[in-house]
Amino acid sequence: MLATNANLAAAKQQLEDYSRTLEVNVQQRTVFISRYLVKENS
Repeated sequence: MLATNANLAAAKQQLEDYSRTLEVNVQQRTVFISRYLVKENS
């Protein structure tokens, strides 16, 4: 049971890291797109 809990904790950590990475990617793309649109419109 302890091994399972450790595995679950590790999996949860990986998921959290992955979500954080995705959030950062989305934010970076949003910034990039915003800058591009501003450039196009000026």
